[in-house]
Formats: sequence, structure tokens, C-alpha cells
Amino acid sequence: MNANILKGFMKNFPQLFEEVREGETVLIEYSPIINSAIILYELIIWAKENGYQVIIDDTLDTLPIYKIKMDLKGLNSEILNDIKVVKIGGTLDVGDVIGRLALKEPHIRVKEYLEVALPHLDSEKRIINPVLGFEKLLILSESPREVFATLSMILSFTSSFQRTAFYFVNVNALEEAIPWALPLLEEIATTVVELGRVNNGLGFSVKNYEF
Repeated sequence: MNANILKGFMKNFPQLFEEVREGETVLIEYSPIINSAIILYELIIWAKENGYQVIIDDTLDTLPIYKIKMDLKGLNSEILNDIKVVKIGGTLDVGDVIGRLALKEPHIRVKEYLEVALPHLDSEKRIINPVLGFEKLLILSESPREVFATLSMILSFTSSFQRTAFYFVNVNALEEAIPWALPLLEEIATTVVELGRVNNGLGFSVKNYEF
């Protein structure tokens, strides 16, 4: 990540995405009052313009919430119609749902996820993988051991196939439920992006970057 884009506005999102290298794990941190659906929309537009594959992990019906927020913002949510989606829990379908996973033990979810996703992906093309509602998996963990196992899934997925992952995380919810989990998640991520309000608009800052 280049220090020249340490801070930016909504119009700079494509530049932010361009700076992210293949294989990175990007953490997108937002508060409940920030419309994070906007950056998901911009990410999908950018990926499609570059001919990249997009597969969304939708935990407990988070994507339907994003779709509603896109519609209310006047964005064309129909861009989601042909996006491949793996649902983890939940019942509301948005996009091209290619598989459904129950809320099982983390190591089981990894195995089942790969069985569902890999047949639909072209290994010759870059994969952009937005992960929505990941904090919900952590909050539902029954013990610290399960939290660590869920966090380790990130590394498991990264080593299984080449993709660039964007984890969208509601930091307020996570910090309220498991305060010590966020620093561990930030340590795993290669780039940490914080969304916020800038001049009555949406902006971002990169919390960690290479000098």
C-alpha cells in the first residue's frame, strides 16, 4: 500500500483498489452510521471494469441490507444480480447464490466453502472476494478458542486459492462484544482501511501502510 493514498474521498476508491496487490487481505472498518454499501458498490464496479471475478461471502443476510442501502442511495443494485454469492446462514437471497453453509465449526466451514466456491472460479483470473458480516461469526463464537479458529479461517482461505479479500467489519459491534478480537484481525490484515465522514461525504484513511 502506497503512503500517497493514506487518506482519500469517495472518488478515490478506484485508486485505493488499484493499490491493493493480489493475495492481500484488506480490512474495511466502518461504524453503523456509515453507509459501507457505497464502497461495496464501487468495488464491484471497479472489478467488473477490470474483468475480475467477484464472489461475495454473505454472513447472516448482510448482503440484503447492503442492497437496500444501495437502492436508498440511488445506486443501481442490479449490479449484484450476476455476482456469485456464498451464503453463511441467513435466508434472504441476493445475487447468484452458488452455495449455502450452515454455522458450523470453523474448520468444517473452510472445507465446505472451498468445495462450493472453487468449481465456479477461473484460476486464471484475479478473484475479488468481499466478505460481509464477518464480525457476526466472531460474535457468535462460544469461546475464545472458537474466535481464534474463526480468525484462522482468513489464513486458510488465503492459502487455498489466490484471491484478494475485502473484509467489511462493523467495528462498533465487534468492540462491544469482543474488544480484543479487532486488534488480532488488524494484525492478520495486510491493509486496514477505516471509513468515515469527510466534509459531509464518505472518505477513508489507511491505518497501516508501507514506508
